[in-house]
Amino acid sequence: MATNVTRGVSLSCLLCLKEYNIPRTLPCHHTYCEECLKHYIENLSGAEFVCPVGCNVVGTIDSSIQMDELIKTFPINVLYASLAKSARLDERECDHCPNQTMARRATMWCKNCEGSLCRDCTVDHRKRRISVNHDIIDIAKEGNHVVESFRVEVNCPCHKGRQIVSFCSVHSELCCSECCKTRHVGCTLWTITDASQRQVANMNFEQMARKISDLSNKQKDNMKELDSQYEQHLVSMNTHIMNAKDKLDTLHKLFQVKTREEKKARKRQLEILQQQTRMFQTELENNSKICSSITKGISQNQSFVVLTQIREQTRKHFEAIQYILDGYIDVRVDLQITDTIEHVESLKSVGEVTETLYQSVVFKDALNTIEHDLISEHSSSSDSYPKNDSSYCSMDLPTSEHFSEETTVKHIYPEQQLVKTPRLGVPGLPRPCVPSRPELVLGNTLKCVISVKSSDLGNRTWLTGGTYLPDGRLILADFGNGQILLCDERYNIIRKEKMKVGPQEIAYCEVQNAVYVRTGPQIVKFSLDPFALRQIGTIELPAGTTHQCGIALYEDTLVVGSLGSVLLMSRDGKVLRVIRRQGKPYSVTICRPLQRFCYMHNDDIVYCSMNGDEVSRYNRKHYECKKVRGMGFDMYGHLYLCCFTQPRGYIYQLPQTGQKGRVLSYQGSMKRPRFVMYHPRKQEFIVTSFQERVAFEVAVFD
Repeated sequence: MATNVTRGVSLSCLLCLKEYNIPRTLPCHHTYCEECLKHYIENLSGAEFVCPVGCNVVGTIDSSIQMDELIKTFPINVLYASLAKSARLDERECDHCPNQTMARRATMWCKNCEGSLCRDCTVDHRKRRISVNHDIIDIAKEGNHVVESFRVEVNCPCHKGRQIVSFCSVHSELCCSECCKTRHVGCTLWTITDASQRQVANMNFEQMARKISDLSNKQKDNMKELDSQYEQHLVSMNTHIMNAKDKLDTLHKLFQVKTREEKKARKRQLEILQQQTRMFQTELENNSKICSSITKGISQNQSFVVLTQIREQTRKHFEAIQYILDGYIDVRVDLQITDTIEHVESLKSVGEVTETLYQSVVFKDALNTIEHDLISEHSSSSDSYPKNDSSYCSMDLPTSEHFSEETTVKHIYPEQQLVKTPRLGVPGLPRPCVPSRPELVLGNTLKCVISVKSSDLGNRTWLTGGTYLPDGRLILADFGNGQILLCDERYNIIRKEKMKVGPQEIAYCEVQNAVYVRTGPQIVKFSLDPFALRQIGTIELPAGTTHQCGIALYEDTLVVGSLGSVLLMSRDGKVLRVIRRQGKPYSVTICRPLQRFCYMHNDDIVYCSMNGDEVSRYNRKHYECKKVRGMGFDMYGHLYLCCFTQPRGYIYQLPQTGQKGRVLSYQGSMKRPRFVMYHPRKQEFIVTSFQERVAFEVAVFD
């Protein structure tokens, strides 16, 4: 579809933040420079290819395909490309050259075809019978009076060769005839003409861009303030220890190293978060320019199609980063000075820098405003349909099987009644409570930083569970070799304890300074003696409890998951409550700050309070969660699920709000993650494998 636009539009790539050079579009409609996209894919060490803004998994990278061939599978964004041509009139390329990659500079313009022509194509154009009478003008002479042309993509992204003919008011989607017959049966469908007359998909992207620009400037100020505060504390500490002895000098150096490492880590987090903000800012600025550019000489139908498309891609982008930026925190760095400096010989530290993290009101208000604008536009287009429509808000990502066959993202609308998560900002199911200090989940990639081989632990290594101790050490259950492993803070194996029966899961009891180990039909309690594990008791599980189960412990409550039930028990083994369940996995996990535990019941992810009352429930078919085996919370309530699919598994991150999560791109050598656990103090994960050459890996957000 061709339409008219005034000259002078310059759009920027979301990755390099510079003007587009060969814009390529992913199935989620986000567009990047060809070279930027190539560089991004080349830097991925994992098999999954996630959109750089983190809104969708594009597919699995086939190493047998050349990079140039892979990039060409993503189509050129004809709208962006034509707008870029309009912005560079003197650099316009010929629209009719057979090989568009080697197109020559255009010198003429055909008013009938609304396309540019080079010198050779002009001669050919005038010779053809169909175009012999076309009005062709010289661009150099008429450039100031020419209204440039660009194309609007009207092809269906889900069905090749089909054109958009309808608008679904239920799901706010553009549909082709095939979509109407398959995925939108029973929905309220409008023709494009009718939809464009009923509503105008107009959004104030310019205002949104200004707000996100203000947030970006605030982030820059925070970075400067962070530098200033840290440096001030370094100087202050330097003043305090000037008169100290040799021991103080040594401790001072340790403090400097630690402080700068913490500053570097915090700055890295803020830099990644700022990059996410700038990407969204750039997209909003692009949308603002597009909206401003197509106001003249464009039909109402064409305007509706364009604005609906960019609104949908903006909504997806916003959903991908909303809970990330919603948890944005301001940092105040304080210095705590040890008040016993005179006791030099007994000192282990001269002080430490502490960070007070508090939620940014400025960010919260700006994000709420943007969310309101995005949601109110959707609500205004859906007032005419019933809210109890079974397909309402059932959008989902494509399954991993679809990824192996095609790169086009499909939206799946289940026909059966499911427990659905509402769209962004729409009240619905109860949610797990939100902690007062939300986590900053940075990026969408987990990068392996430490890898431990299975051969270093034994012949049949299979790590099925574990727990961190308060001092930072790690205890792991090695079911395959029938042993318990104790690791130091740097994940070096410092002790191996052989067991009579292979341990399956471990939980730590801080009150008793003991570990509870699940072995066969029993839970065995061990004290943490300095040189060995000493058995101090046994809990016999109720009759009928299967040998496959997980355990978790919070204060005085022991949570035991098995094939047919979840048991709440006291620390001495008394059964307090039985919750019936079915299906895999049998594992349970606890989020201590939220005082919640989680288990799986068939296709449902169930959150409960520590007394066993159900708080919320989500159907994992709504998410990209298949064959879940292990799961674990971070300290802020986000749930991480190990999905055991073939040929390669993955880790799925489910926000504590219950909104749609995302598949994390795992950059490590592990192919089938079995168990995941979050460090209580560091922002890093332990991921174990299912009997692979690598026993476990330590991963951080990249």
